[in-house]
Amino acid sequence: MPFRRKRSTGRKLKRGSRASVCAAMCIALLSSCGSSPVEPIPGELFGAWEWVRAEGGIAGVTITPESEGFTMTLRITPPDRIELSRNGEVELATRFELLPASGTDFPFPPRLRYEEPILGREEQELRLGADELVLTDPCCDGFAYFWLARLE
Repeated sequence: MPFRRKRSTGRKLKRGSRASVCAAMCIALLSSCGSSPVEPIPGELFGAWEWVRAEGGIAGVTITPESEGFTMTLRITPPDRIELSRNGEVELATRFELLPASGTDFPFPPRLRYEEPILGREEQELRLGADELVLTDPCCDGFAYFWLARLE
């Protein structure tokens, strides 16, 4: 006995209606692929920052320049450049953008997104105080790097 197709009891869309629905779905899909909004960069972020410690990881460790045997400096310059130096030697220079805080129930702080990874990350959460900058890995261990403003 040949396969018989069951008749649908639901309503069928007319050819024009199907095309409209398909077009609306395509527009919605394409608009959701856009990049995240970018925030203006606060002037307090620009300048030189000296690494003082990092905390976190599964073990909850704290590391310092003394314990690791090296220093690090971040130099952030307008409009969107960031440079990481280790022991006074430039290790990486790249561009960045500031992504806004997001979420309502569990808000995420603003994030720096780098063109090339810094400290092994493409993005880090940002907390900026009067003389302190904290960059936190947004995933997994949540390792936080603490930097103090350096006068030049």
